Amino acid sequence: MIHQIAISHSNVSLHNSSFLREIIKQVRVQDTTVAYQDLSDELLLKSLIGDSTLEGDNDIPSLQKISAFYRAIASRLEQETGQMAEVFLNLGQDDIGWILVFCGRLLVISQFLRDADSFGFESVEHLADFGERMIQNSLERAREYFDFPVQGISVPLKRAS
Repeated sequence: MIHQIAISHSNVSLHNSSFLREIIKQVRVQDTTVAYQDLSDELLLKSLIGDSTLEGDNDIPSLQKISAFYRAIASRLEQETGQMAEVFLNLGQDDIGWILVFCGRLLVISQFLRDADSFGFESVEHLADFGERMIQNSLERAREYFDFPVQGISVPLKRAS
């Protein structure tokens, strides 16, 4: 009985995370083969964290995992700032490359990727925490250059003189 309560509690927190909802949406949007449309949100998240119990058609390729992760961050940045966000992913033959995320014309994320095949997370909570931290860091950088309201706080409009 305790085990069932723990599982249902983690599922509730899964649906309360706007980042996790966005990453699930991005996986489904990028699914050109329609292989993941019938999978539950929980199975998609398990594949993103590198759960080895998923096999065959349910396994999401590394490049798609990376793309969905950073596009979810970009989507959240667009929602928060009102600026267009773009993701650039450049991988070489050895799965080594760069990930750049722009918010408007501002570079907010620049990361070196050593091994695309090892991209994954320990748990769904770690995935959510890491994604939310990246979003918050990017928003802090963007606040230095853009005027946009902080979520939940209304900012009065400036009058032209």
